Amino acid sequence: MPSTYTKRMEQMHALVRGEMTPESLASALNVESNRLAAYPRFVRNHVFDMLEKHFGCLHDLLGDRVWKELCQTYFTQVPCQDYDLNLAAEHFPEFILQDEIEQKHGLSVFHAELCQLEWEEYVVFKTKVHWPDKKCATPVLHPAVSIFEFTHTAGSFLLAWRQGQAGQKDAQSMMAAPKSERVMVLQHPRTCMSRTYVANAELLLAFKVVHDGLTLAQMCDASRLSEKEMLQVLFAAQDKGLIVLPRDWGVA
Repeated sequence: MPSTYTKRMEQMHALVRGEMTPESLASALNVESNRLAAYPRFVRNHVFDMLEKHFGCLHDLLGDRVWKELCQTYFTQVPCQDYDLNLAAEHFPEFILQDEIEQKHGLSVFHAELCQLEWEEYVVFKTKVHWPDKKCATPVLHPAVSIFEFTHTAGSFLLAWRQGQAGQKDAQSMMAAPKSERVMVLQHPRTCMSRTYVANAELLLAFKVVHDGLTLAQMCDASRLSEKEMLQVLFAAQDKGLIVLPRDWGVA
């Protein structure tokens, strides 16, 4: 048998979802109905605000009508259960992966990957990163970088959208001719803000040689680059926050 607390929480969730009226619940709880009537409005507005805050690109891509319908469905099916206001949006990426949600709202893998990426930027921003010692003797990787293997160019689209250089037509082209890409999301050590990068050949090279623990000479042998060229690759990766180099390696 559920506890009294659990029963009350279920009743409050039912009220918020519109499955109970304030009047009927007020009678069960022996409180005034006007005290309960404010809760559904407050929680609904709060959830919608958090979804807009974290998934602005997806909203713009879907358009207002589909976006509002999607948010309402999420609000109804996924009750907010955390005191952290931002976490009202936590389950949205997995929510839109449901077949019935995709079919009802016309979503695709591209939308799902874009949604996942937008949420990861917040997760990375909030992560407490344990940075390596600044006096490290060898190059080290960022301790908490997230790497995604996307089947669509969701990362490229998101970055272009933020520059005002991508919209619905561009997304439609990307969905029509899917192309995979690897995307990295990390908290930059200088700004502590999240950064998103579409991994190019140089960034992947820096990641691999540092991950494998190679010396500079070994890096040059493996990449067939000169020492100067290899250092340029490494300094560029450090500037992006992906790696940390020993101080005695100089500056770019």
